[in-house]
Amino acid sequence: MRKILIADDYPDNADVLNFLLSSEGYHTKVVYNRKDFFNEVDSFNPDLAIIDIHLGNSDGKEMATKIRNDEKLKHIKIILMTAGMTVKQAEEFSFEFCDAFIAKPFELQTVVSTVKRLSN
Repeated sequence: MRKILIADDYPDNADVLNFLLSSEGYHTKVVYNRKDFFNEVDSFNPDLAIIDIHLGNSDGKEMATKIRNDEKLKHIKIILMTAGMTVKQAEEFSFEFCDAFIAKPFELQTVVSTVKRLSN
């Protein structure tokens, strides 16, 4: 079973992702801030992380870069999410920070298919 760590400071978004992915058979954990995220990365050891780019006062791209630059963590696949991007901005989004990007509001099937693609 693949483990997914969800980091979103909006509980409704986190709860929907948690319910959706756990119903698909994934083992999930939810955190709402940067500190808890890195505590859970160490203890939960996820295979994939879904990170809100605007996680409270934190920058999800910076968090993803920290994962990418850590030898013990760089195996973790990363999906970044955010709201408020135009279609053009989303198309120009840099994937140096992540393996996939999903704009909010997200479509449930897009989340599932992206997670399944990265889980293979």
